[in-house]
Amino acid sequence: MEGYRRTGHAVYLVTYHIVLVTKYRCRCLDGELVESIKADFTRMIGANKGRVHAIECDRDHVHILAELPIDQPVAKFIGVLKGATSRNARRDYGEQLSKFYWEKEKWSLWSDSYFLASTGGVTLDVVRRYVESQPTKKRKRGNPNFVKRRAHSSHTNP
Repeated sequence: MEGYRRTGHAVYLVTYHIVLVTKYRCRCLDGELVESIKADFTRMIGANKGRVHAIECDRDHVHILAELPIDQPVAKFIGVLKGATSRNARRDYGEQLSKFYWEKEKWSLWSDSYFLASTGGVTLDVVRRYVESQPTKKRKRGNPNFVKRRAHSSHTNP
């Protein structure tokens, strides 16, 4: 059973695709900050019996493909990761980030929300290629099929 994790009472393989977005969708992730964030996530997940398979950053979000520890609630663990990386970024890159975040003391790098999916629906290799391809694509934001509604509708709501 290669690749499976074991505890005293369980054998498991649970892999997640996590997407964290910067607060206000600020396009502030670049350079050394990105490398620091990747290292922080990899170190913290590894220190908690997890494993990072792939991690890539775009200017305003990060994709993480990882096995997380099963002995902790996933939402709480993600909150810990977001809090620690935000504190580290504020401490080490506060000057760089001050152009994006105007709150002096307690701003957070990450939005309160996040995306989380288990990768059971597709192979790990497909998700890995997707995550690894994220920083290489230049794409426009928004949905090209989205049609704006008129300000004045031809009907009124009851």
